[in-house]
Amino acid sequence: LKNTLLIPAILSLCCSHFCFAITPANQCNFERESPGSWYGDINMLGPVNREGFFKAPYSKWFLSGYRDYQPAASVVDKIKMNWLSYLDEVEITVFMGTWCSDSKRQTPRLYKILDQIGFDENRLSVHAVDIAPGKFRKTPGGIAEKGMNIYRVPTIIISRNNRELGRIVELPVTTLELDILNILKEEGIALTQYPREGEVNNYLEKHGLEGFEKNIDALALAFKDKGIKEGELDHYIAYNLVYSNRYHEAVLVTKMMLKIFPEAGHLHIALARVYELLNNNDLALSSYRKAFLYLEEKGKMAIFRDAIDRSQTFE
Repeated sequence: LKNTLLIPAILSLCCSHFCFAITPANQCNFERESPGSWYGDINMLGPVNREGFFKAPYSKWFLSGYRDYQPAASVVDKIKMNWLSYLDEVEITVFMGTWCSDSKRQTPRLYKILDQIGFDENRLSVHAVDIAPGKFRKTPGGIAEKGMNIYRVPTIIISRNNRELGRIVELPVTTLELDILNILKEEGIALTQYPREGEVNNYLEKHGLEGFEKNIDALALAFKDKGIKEGELDHYIAYNLVYSNRYHEAVLVTKMMLKIFPEAGHLHIALARVYELLNNNDLALSSYRKAFLYLEEKGKMAIFRDAIDRSQTFE
């Protein structure tokens, strides 16, 4: 019995890098079939370590990406000179998708940078997220990213003693190594080209559907004051909400945007399609009619011929 109990502990300790601290060894670098071939037939899902990226088909992009990327030596030197002892208290958490082109570009680059600055890989945790409808950008059970405000991948979160210092979302603002240096220098940075998506996602995570609906007018006013653009949440609504089967949230976020842009025909069409998914044909038809009213005024009816054809099924 004693030996039997020791086996999982030994396997756990032998599993390289961060996986030993998070999950049993046999759950690290777990693969699953993806729906459809457009993102590849197989993807990793859940905790991943370097060895996972060394095996096919991931090795093709990981090894070449690692080899070809040359971090700026001056920036690496600054991190090592000014922050080397500080790095002993830093943790880095990454959410990425082995189906995602940006993740496949940035993940090997991150490993290259961390190797050059001598970062302890035991303080790095990498989580591969799903591509399946209803589970998009989620880890198994949604546990790893719970409360982490993950809305695009890759997301690289830099923390110190479990307190977030900053994050890089999808793409670096400058270069990956310079963004890392800037986060270490200036705590509280969120380096992203999609700040409004992050704010909406964070609000939904913290306050839920009811909280969003209750404060929808105040949220619309706040985003209007921030200068949100008409199409700024289109990607978030389409993928994070609709593709993920979060239809009621998609309705509310689209309604919020329509309070700011009431004549945005494409938003009315988006709302109509979500109502279709909710099997509410009366509201779908109402939204289609509003869309066509504004699109006709702007001479854009031809662009949305598919929506016109769909709407006729409800007449």
